[in-house]
Amino acid sequence: MKKNENALVAHLYYFDLLPELLSLIERNVNLDAFITIPVHFSREQVGEILASLDNVYVLRVQNRGRDILPFLNIYPIIKSYSYANLVKVHSKKSPQRADGALLRKRALLELLDPSIVPGVLRALNTDPKIGLIAPSNSLCSLSNSDYLINNRKQLNYCLSRLGLVDSSLNFEFIAGSMFWARVDALRMLSDLSLREEDFEEELGQLDGTLAHAIERLFCFLGKHVGYRTLPVDQIGISVA
Repeated sequence: MKKNENALVAHLYYFDLLPELLSLIERNVNLDAFITIPVHFSREQVGEILASLDNVYVLRVQNRGRDILPFLNIYPIIKSYSYANLVKVHSKKSPQRADGALLRKRALLELLDPSIVPGVLRALNTDPKIGLIAPSNSLCSLSNSDYLINNRKQLNYCLSRLGLVDSSLNFEFIAGSMFWARVDALRMLSDLSLREEDFEEELGQLDGTLAHAIERLFCFLGKHVGYRTLPVDQIGISVA
């Protein structure tokens, strides 16, 4: 399976967005693809994914935990192959937002456009303290109570599982949970030891779930083990 030092991890919930994803994957030959898909995809749909890529690992998952639980399921596999870096993306539609499609397309381009990827990898390879790289304008702070009020309980639950305490819960996170990461920067995710049944059933929730809490923890966990998070436009890359 492993041909490169860097992995792409994509959760494809909306099959109609496969062409959009493939158009970027196919132009990044230095990435091994890991794609999680919901169990309701047909054999024909799975076959189309497998036929579209030369080197791809496909994992069926239950429709729980949005893109977060599938990522937690794939992350140990990424570690076992000793990848250096990964890029996490997903087929995010955000139908509750008028600009949902625009936000997705911009994030995907800023993370996977072939003109940008070499600069991202150069930054990760030359600065050992960079742990995560986020799309521009995606970093938010929990100091804004709107991002915390519905997620405090689940955040405290996750921190307690890790034996950590942060009573202020005042740290930044990457809205949309799409980013580049040094694999080692996320190593504490394994210590959460979460099970599928720990995640709520999918009911179209907009906030307050375990998945929303973990979305808010990626940067914090990286910082806890000595890494920092930067937006892509602050690593010497020009984005439109």
